[in-house]
Amino acid sequence: MNPLLPLGILAFLVGLWATRSAASPAVAPAPGGPVPTSNPDPGDALSKLSDTMRPKVARVLERARQLGIDLRLHEGERSPQKQAEYFARGRSQEELDDAAATLQEWGAPWLASLVRAETPRPDLAQNTRALPGQGWHAYGLAADVWWYKNGSVTWDLYLDGDMNGYAVLGQLAEDEGLTWGASFGDFVHVQEPSLSESPATLFGGWPAVDAMLRQEFLSLIHISEPTRRTPISYAVFCLK
Repeated sequence: MNPLLPLGILAFLVGLWATRSAASPAVAPAPGGPVPTSNPDPGDALSKLSDTMRPKVARVLERARQLGIDLRLHEGERSPQKQAEYFARGRSQEELDDAAATLQEWGAPWLASLVRAETPRPDLAQNTRALPGQGWHAYGLAADVWWYKNGSVTWDLYLDGDMNGYAVLGQLAEDEGLTWGASFGDFVHVQEPSLSESPATLFGGWPAVDAMLRQEFLSLIHISEPTRRTPISYAVFCLK
């Protein structure tokens, strides 16, 4: 791979940085919560990804290391309970009630109950638009990767010499056939499904999603980040 940034990615980063810098400081709050004092165990996070996603992310991290870019897997699988907690950040009780009612209407009563159980946190910044079951983290098919400089996580969109860590992440992910989240403003995010796919359409509708995730995660509800008992294979579902 040519280490120099393609013009399209460079133009995107310049535009994205201009938009963010006009509204906020160059260093933004962590997408997944507070900046950690130590890096999560990458081996453990990798093990929770799907069988098809895991080797692709591992290759991305290794190729970045060879380029001198310190990319670290922050989060792979995310439970629906944790997704509901993230969704509550920056939202009022009315917004949570509306979201729960939407899930209930879609035929996902268990996922709706997770949203109802959350305490609204309008004092915090929003960090996700995805309802529980709506994003790909719950299926081990998405990963959030953070760029570290001098041992600390950074959200800097400036170039670092010829390279920016998040642009490198995007290019390497796309080389692996993954989808980079920069097109919807989430430049730390990569996923295996395309943007045109959704869990509800891929897995047979919202009632099926609700039942599947309830079976996988309900018995582990007291564990903050449960380990999936039976990994979900994206390739298997694509064949259905």
